[in-house]
Amino acid sequence: VPNMPVGGNVYGFLVDSVNNILFADIVKAGMTEQQFKNLLTAAVANDADNKPEIKVTGIASSGLVCTTSKVTLTAENKDGAKMTVTYDIVIIGDTNCNGRIESGDAVKVDRHYRGQIKMVGLEFLAADTNRNSRLESGDAVKIMTKYQNSSRYVTALKK
Repeated sequence: VPNMPVGGNVYGFLVDSVNNILFADIVKAGMTEQQFKNLLTAAVANDADNKPEIKVTGIASSGLVCTTSKVTLTAENKDGAKMTVTYDIVIIGDTNCNGRIESGDAVKVDRHYRGQIKMVGLEFLAADTNRNSRLESGDAVKIMTKYQNSSRYVTALKK
């Protein structure tokens, strides 16, 4: 199961192991693949010494981990049997999937709210900043708060 420390560059982190989604609420500037991998840890149940290989794919053209990136964990047990699990990554607020939180992310939420576009899937999950399963004007406001004044931003992800 993947884990990420909360604090510093991470506001919140949540793993949905039923749907294989890793939610990360990170600083507005985003993270490179290496920064993300350096923070991410994983362990194999009942085998604390077995550290899975971590691979991140689908990096944005900006070079940042983004909504729609994937993280794959591969572990091998003592008998040589391998197990691989892949999680979709959702960066909270990254609705345009470039790895950064910008005003355009909030505009996209507003356009969805007004019925001009329809956000679905991972970008919908990234836009739902208050985690109530709906996109509302408050989600756009929350993204703008993170973009304009990170010190006032509060994550909805449970710590």
